[in-house]
Amino acid sequence: MSSYYPIFLKIQGKNCVVIGGGKVAERKVRGLLEHGASILVISPSLSPGLKRLAKKGQIRAEARGYQAGDLDSAFMAIAATDDPRINLKVAQEAKEKGVLANIADEQWRLSDFILPSTLRRREFAIAVSTGGANPALARRIREELENLFPQE
Repeated sequence: MSSYYPIFLKIQGKNCVVIGGGKVAERKVRGLLEHGASILVISPSLSPGLKRLAKKGQIRAEARGYQAGDLDSAFMAIAATDDPRINLKVAQEAKEKGVLANIADEQWRLSDFILPSTLRRREFAIAVSTGGANPALARRIREELENLFPQE
């Protein structure tokens, strides 16, 4: 069985492409924004939150579907559409181009990285992961840690 190597990446200023415009994509985009990524969202439609971020100039958005070549200048790609075929195409293009990819559906095993449930405090960060197998359990563990380490 393959496992994921725990790592924290510096993504400030890195080109991150998110394919998809729904709630999952929005959650991933907000996480990337917290760390200063340069974000392009590609989707025929955007959630209200993503529309606001685009209007404020915090992200770039292209109102269209995914096309081969969309990852040409990407450091990282996140496939978060509701179409497994599109997510698979994103994973394949990312692999061909050496772009780190996260696939946010039942094909998550194609991902080069997974996003853990993270507790952040001023002095530290704790990331909890189940290797993608049980995100709900990781979230529950993080919530327990929040009780141990409340905000100051």
